[in-house]
Amino acid sequence: MTQNLPVHHRWLLVAAIAVGFLAFAAVFLVLTGIIAEPETVIENIVRALLGQ
Repeated sequence: MTQNLPVHHRWLLVAAIAVGFLAFAAVFLVLTGIIAEPETVIENIVRALLGQ
């Protein structure tokens, strides 16, 4: 299926799958209680990305 796609479309597909997996993993960690305060984790990620 992916052998006929242009290279940039393959990277978009890979990126979409990776983002979906990370979102699933984050929801799983929150629901199992491993991440007790998801707001704090999200705030820390945003601060790290913005360099604050």
